[in-house]
Amino acid sequence: MRGTERALALDEVTGRILWTREWEADYAGIQWETGPGATPTVDGDRVYTLGRTGVLSAFDVETGALLWRKDYAEDYGVDRLQWGFDWGFASAPLVDGPRLVSFVGGPENARVVAFDKMTGEEIWRALDSEADLGVAQPIIIEAGGERQLIVWNPEEVVSLDPTNGEFYWRQPYTVGGAMTVATPVQVGSQLFFTTFYDGPLMLTLDQDRPGATVAWKGSSNSEIQTDGLHASLGNAGSDRRTTALGVRLPRSERRPSLHQQRSRRPDHRQTESFRLRGNQPDAPHHPHVAAR
Repeated sequence: MRGTERALALDEVTGRILWTREWEADYAGIQWETGPGATPTVDGDRVYTLGRTGVLSAFDVETGALLWRKDYAEDYGVDRLQWGFDWGFASAPLVDGPRLVSFVGGPENARVVAFDKMTGEEIWRALDSEADLGVAQPIIIEAGGERQLIVWNPEEVVSLDPTNGEFYWRQPYTVGGAMTVATPVQVGSQLFFTTFYDGPLMLTLDQDRPGATVAWKGSSNSEIQTDGLHASLGNAGSDRRTTALGVRLPRSERRPSLHQQRSRRPDHRQTESFRLRGNQPDAPHHPHVAAR
């Protein structure tokens, strides 16, 4: 299936379309033949978009002029047919100083690539692409006295130096279906991951140097058949303490029939709150605009 992807700029007061830019997309092989799948990233007078098939574009916010473009298949030799699960590209690029960090998935250690955000020239590349790319979002945390770029792929969690791509640490974490969907969340010295399959993972970050150890690991094969915490983390209350919210079901309800799934009322479940130590630091604000 072929389609047309678009980036649109709208007047925030009236909704009037200010400019539109389009590019063709071939969705053959992608699980859901539609796109784009990544949120545009706005940085000053530029907006960066990533199409479902791996077309990364930099546009002028005011005029919509194309400033530079990378095609992951043509420029980096990405072959999605080698992926076990092809969700297309859904990882929004991350602006970090002069760099635009992107999950590319190319050969020759081009799983992660940092581009010059002004010119599109490659600054550094890191990690092999033997495993599926997944759909995780790149994030930057501070721990162990260093800023760390967290790369979550379907086989492991990796920490890199965001300025040059040098390796800090890795933690094996296999995720079924390449469903690295939920954005990881840092809470003080803890770093939390959760996935539809294979259970959540909590890492404890070293405080004296870049590093991490497993605090605990859950088990799960769905949102029903889970051993406990299986959701996300977020700020709760004016004290900015962080609460993890999960759903814990009685064992008798862990494998319901289809009829039970349809008829069960929400109050049959017991929603529990887990208070974790540590405050959530204020995150830098990166405004986004929509694309379709």
